[in-house]
Amino acid sequence: MNLISTLKGWLYPTYRKYFSRAYLYEGALKSGNGSAKCLFVDNDKFYLQVLHALFIESPTLVRTFRCWIPGLKRLLNSPRLDADICFANVPLRHARLFHDSATYIMQTRVNQKLDIETALESNSRYIVQRKEVSRKKIKKFGLTQRISHNSEDLAFFYHRMSQPLIRKFGDAVMRDSYDELKSVFEKGVLIFVLYNGEPISGVLCYEDKGLFTAYRSGLLDGDPSYLKMGATSAFYFYFLEYAREHGCQTVDLMQSLPFLNDGVYRHKQHWGAKTGAFEGATSWVYLFNRSSSETFARFIENIPLIVHTKNGLEGVISLADDIELTTELEQKLSSQYGDPGIYGLQIVRSNGIVEQIIL
Repeated sequence: MNLISTLKGWLYPTYRKYFSRAYLYEGALKSGNGSAKCLFVDNDKFYLQVLHALFIESPTLVRTFRCWIPGLKRLLNSPRLDADICFANVPLRHARLFHDSATYIMQTRVNQKLDIETALESNSRYIVQRKEVSRKKIKKFGLTQRISHNSEDLAFFYHRMSQPLIRKFGDAVMRDSYDELKSVFEKGVLIFVLYNGEPISGVLCYEDKGLFTAYRSGLLDGDPSYLKMGATSAFYFYFLEYAREHGCQTVDLMQSLPFLNDGVYRHKQHWGAKTGAFEGATSWVYLFNRSSSETFARFIENIPLIVHTKNGLEGVISLADDIELTTELEQKLSSQYGDPGIYGLQIVRSNGIVEQIIL
């Protein structure tokens, strides 16, 4: 038995380089505007993020199978494959096979970094609004902060704040063992947000060569009622002030999903974060559209994307055919999606037209 396990452990990494699990799902879109069939070629768990963002409830798993990655293009060209969209999350070694044929190219995450002075001193409407909301909730609920280097507090953070999010969202959140968090804690600090003197949220962070990194955050027992009290906004506010007090100019807010409507991504964006490529990526995600332009526009309406183009990062959104792209609307979209790391927006229409604005 040990020999078999050893052989599997030796062979599986090689197997993953050339073969992937494939899942075909069908479900109703969150917008309530029809349904879609999506094929996911993915040895990791990125497809679960897409399912959560795209479908209104648990979609139907139509079939699963093994896919030979170099043969994926042949599969996608087969009339027997009944799928509107395909997301293929494949190792970097296969980039040359798909870079020129995919509808869009993306990564499983984007990175977001923030200039502290921009966040705390900016006159940007969104950033000013975010700071005011944070200050008002801090005052309204009497929120305070506590800085900790205590290992008992790390255990509390891990079991009561970090783990509940994993239990609630499963594979849709990044996992860490206690030892992994401990290795970060030994070179960093915990910042807790307190309500009536008790922690309700927290962030584990550390400094390295002038860059302050928010490694992981947590919410007490995963209870969403604390979000309404401003628990998340408060720890961002305290985290930024702490970083500035310790001489840091930039903070690394770590990774977010590459969806323009993702709540975590947008929260960081509203603080003025700059989006960049995921430097630690071990794969590319290729999106192949096999449907009509109308179906694809509905798809993008539900899950607007952040993609890689020759211009850098760009957003992809959808607008109804009868909405004219006026100067006023361009300004509104620029204000809504503006990000110093995103070059522009591609606007997909159901009639097949794709327009672009530079942010």
